[in-house]
Order: sequence, then structure tokens, then C-alpha cells
Amino acid sequence: MRKRKVNGILTALIAALLLSACGRQPSVVPGTDPVTAEATTERQGSAEAPETVETADLEPVTEPASPEETAAPTEETTAWPETTAVPPETAAPTSETPSEPDAETTPAETEPETAGDFFRTRVPDYSRPERWAWLGEGEDRQADLFFVGPTVLEDGLYLRLTDQENLEYFRTSLAQERGLYDSVCTLYAPYYRQMSVKVYTLPREEQSFWRDQAYRDVSAAFRYFLEHLYTGKPLILAGFSQGAELTLRLMQEYLDPDTAWGAVLQDRLVAVYAIGAGLPQTMVEEYPWMKPADSAWDTGVIITYDCEQPGITGSVLLPAGSRSLSINPLTWSRGTEPADKSLNKGACFLSGGQIWLEIPQLCGCYIEPDRGALVVTGINYADFPTDADILPPGNLHEYDYQFFYRNLQENVRTRLNQYLNGR
Repeated sequence: MRKRKVNGILTALIAALLLSACGRQPSVVPGTDPVTAEATTERQGSAEAPETVETADLEPVTEPASPEETAAPTEETTAWPETTAVPPETAAPTSETPSEPDAETTPAETEPETAGDFFRTRVPDYSRPERWAWLGEGEDRQADLFFVGPTVLEDGLYLRLTDQENLEYFRTSLAQERGLYDSVCTLYAPYYRQMSVKVYTLPREEQSFWRDQAYRDVSAAFRYFLEHLYTGKPLILAGFSQGAELTLRLMQEYLDPDTAWGAVLQDRLVAVYAIGAGLPQTMVEEYPWMKPADSAWDTGVIITYDCEQPGITGSVLLPAGSRSLSINPLTWSRGTEPADKSLNKGACFLSGGQIWLEIPQLCGCYIEPDRGALVVTGINYADFPTDADILPPGNLHEYDYQFFYRNLQENVRTRLNQYLNGR
């Protein structure tokens, strides 16, 4: 979940509080991140979507559906061919040459208005460039990244793909995590009809419906990526918050070794960064190919944690009564021993994808033994307010990436190098 950030006055106040809390001179970085000098300089996501978004991909289907039919499409896929280039007939579309539907055959706007309407609409057409926030940016990189963005919509039920204001905010939100990956990864990130923050307040069965519909879009985008865009490079999957939850569902569906894609993807997978979500023991037991990370170097594993203050007993992300198999991003261990803030290589605070404040050794952390939350230490908690109303006071979910930015950035490279050296 990521709500719109405070204005410039509060931003300056937070900066002052950070400096006071840390007692050290921060590094203010105007522009390019120095650790990612080889990265692309643009931090704002992909190009603006067209002002007019056709909806040929949302035309009604003829067969009715029932609430039981909310699962992602299950038709068989063919195994990815052993090739290192996209065949010409399936080459990725580019934003410079968008596919324009025939105006005479494009139906009127049919965005679903109710839960029932969702059953009568197709998933978005991911062959259209405007359905992607990132579409193959950084072609010369060593790996591919498929990233599922976080919740940006506060009200309503789901993010409409014609809502240009919130799509722009979605792109800006993606830019907050971009710098962790873009020096080594070609970037792909689909727009999808994610559920809103408001849905998290609904009864669980209603939440499940809208979560399933969001996953239906993400699964369709990932399937299109595999069949038309992916060229066999090492693969990193990542997401934040709602995007992290949906990334874990992709693993459940697509990495099953008994499926057409499973063996191929397990062989190509570098790691999964599912930050801001839980990985319960029950999920790992049900899907044994989903393995939690145990060190800084293992590959094909899941890196996950969610930040809190001490004393929280449950949240929508890490409920009471279950334990997440989290990893400490300072020690890269799943043990509960505290990590001193001297191990923190840099907390980075961003605006529009640009680092405006960097503080080495800002905070330490440890994994809380009962629920697996990552408890942050060594900071004045009042300096880090949480905007999301659905989270309990003291939850630090919005800072999951920012507190440990440089450690995460380094770890992406470490795991990729380990994967490449082990080939």
C-alpha cells in the first residue's frame, strides 16, 4: 500500500527530524544514484499512456460465469523454446509503434462497475503497449525483471485502466523501487486492475473476490510476457505490498514443476523479492518449490519481510497466529538475533524515483520470533508516520524498501552474480 506523500513542508520537516535522530550528515543525492551509475537515468517509469485508451480488451463475453470461476486462466501453455531471441513474428511491441485498434470496431467503454461485471469482461490485452508501465526498458541488461506494482488506489474497488491520474501515480510508485533493479535488469511491469485500499476493510470473502480479479490480470500479463517477450535471460520476479502477494501467487501457478513452464522457470529464476508481504509456513508446505531465502547468496528463493515497531501483535499483512518466513536484510539470515545499524549501507528516501536523502547506518532490525515481522530499531518512530489507515499504529510498511535500500540493491547484484557464476 502506498498513499500519496506529504507536501514539501512536511518533507522538509521529516528530513530535519531524520538528521536530528541520526546525529550525522546525510548524503543528499541530486539526480542519478551513484551506486547505479550504469543504470538508466530516467526514474519516472515508462512513457505516458495515450490520453484515449481504447477498451477492445474489455468487451463482454457471451458465456455467463459464476463466483466459483474466479481463478486465473488454466489453459495449457507450451514450453518456452530454447532460443535466445524473440522470434520476429512475436517480437515485443514498442511504445514507438503502438497498436491502434480499428476505430470502427472498437466497442464503447465497458469497464466493469460491479463484481458481476468482472465475470463478463476479458482480461486486458497485454499485446498493447499501453497496458504496460515498463515494457522492455534497458534491453542490454543481464537479467529480466517482471515487477508487480503496489496498491495506489485509496477509494473505490479497483484501479480502472482508463484512470489516467492513478495510472500516472502507479508509474511514479514503480519508480520508487526501480533503482534497485535497473542497473542489471530489463524492466517489465504491467498495469492491472488492482484492488483498492478500501477493499482491505471489507469482509474476507469480498476481499478474496477482488484479489482474485487482480491476480487474473497479473497472470495474463505474465503469460504474455513468457510467450512473447521473454528471451531466456536469468529472471527476477518482484513486487511490493499487494504486488508482492500477487507475485507469490505467480510462483504457485507457474513454477509448479509438473506444469509446462515450471521446470523452465525454476532453471532461470534468480530470486523473488516479495517485499511487504508474508510467506507463511503453510504456503511453503503446500507449494514446496517456494523456498524462503536463507542467506545472501542462494538463488531461486523468496526474499520477504515487512517492517514494524516493537509490540505489534497482528496486521492485515502479518496476522496474529501465523508466522512469515522472513529474512533480515542486514544479516541475510532468518535467525532472530538483532542486527546493528552499522550494517545498514544506506537508507534512501525518494521522490519520483530520485533519491533526495540518503542516511547510512540509519537503523538496525531483528526478526520478531512469533510472527516473523521485521522489527526496526535505533530510530525515533515518531519521525516515520504511516499513512495507511488499515495498518495498526507502529507499522512501518511504507518504509520496507527505503530503510534498507542499499543493502537490497547490493543483494540483487549478489544473487545475480551467484546465479551466473553457477551456470
